Amino acid sequence: MDSSATWGDQNKGILTWQKQTASTQYGVFTNRTAGFSMDDLSVVETGEDALANIRSQLATDMNRKLTTKVISQLTGLFGSALADHVLTIATEEDDYTSFTDANYLNAGAVTQAKSLLGERGGELAVIVMHSAVAYHLQAMGMLTFINSGGTVNYASNGIGQTSTDVGYFAGLRVVIDDQCPKTSTASKTPLFTCYLASQGVIRTGSQFPITIKTGDDMQSWTQQMALKYNTIHHVLGTSWAGASNTGLSNSDLATAGNWDLAFSDSRLIPLVAIDSASPYGGVNPGP
Repeated sequence: MDSSATWGDQNKGILTWQKQTASTQYGVFTNRTAGFSMDDLSVVETGEDALANIRSQLATDMNRKLTTKVISQLTGLFGSALADHVLTIATEEDDYTSFTDANYLNAGAVTQAKSLLGERGGELAVIVMHSAVAYHLQAMGMLTFINSGGTVNYASNGIGQTSTDVGYFAGLRVVIDDQCPKTSTASKTPLFTCYLASQGVIRTGSQFPITIKTGDDMQSWTQQMALKYNTIHHVLGTSWAGASNTGLSNSDLATAGNWDLAFSDSRLIPLVAIDSASPYGGVNPGP
C-alpha cells in the first residue's frame, strides 16, 4: 500500500490515463446515380408501365450492386491486409476425380478457419456461401442419420426430410448468395469462396439518403426518373491505402495492394475466408 503523494508513473500520486490506439482508418464512400425514361408510345403499344416495373425491381438491383461492391472489397482485403485469414482446402483441377470430402466444405475446415483467429474464433457467427456449396451441405444432411450407438453414418438412399433448407452449419448461420466468388478458369473445376464473419463486422452508413426524382419532358413526351445514393461498407480494423481517392471502381476495391491493416493484430478482425470445391460446381469438361 502506498498512500503517498508520489505514487504512480508520474510520481504525483495520480493515475496515468491510457487509451486504445490504432492507425487512422479510411473507408470508401460510393456514390451512384442512374436515370430511366419511358415514352408514351411504349405504353400505348404494350399497355405496360415500364417505369413502374423498374421501380418494383429497384431495391433488388441496388442490393445486387452493393453486394458486388462488398465482394470486390473483400477480395482486395483477403489478397493483402487479411491474407492470413484465408483457408484453402482445394485447388483447381481438370475434373472432380481428384477431390475427396476434405476438399469440400466440412465442419473440420470451418473449425480450422476459426482457429486462424485464435481465441476470438468463437466470435464468428455467420457463414456466407455460394448455392453450389450449400447444395452439397443439403445433400449431406439428407444422407445423414444417427444410429443407436450415436455415431454418424451415411446411407445411399437417405432418410427423407420435410425441409432441405440449410439454416445452420457447424454452429454458424448460413447465408446463401450466388454473388460469392467462383473461379472460372477454362477447362478447370471451379472453386468457391465462403466468408465467415461476426455480426456487424462490416460497418455501413451513408452521407445522404437515397433520392428519387420523377418528371415529364414535354419535348419528347417521356416520363423520366432519376436516382442517386451514397453508401460506405467498412471493415473495422482495415483502411484504404490506394493512391487514388476518387472515381474508384469495383476493380480498384478488388486490388490487393489498395488495402492496409489499421489494427496491429489482424486476429482482432472477425472475418475469415474458405476456398473450397463443390461437387455441384459445374459440369466436368469432356476429354
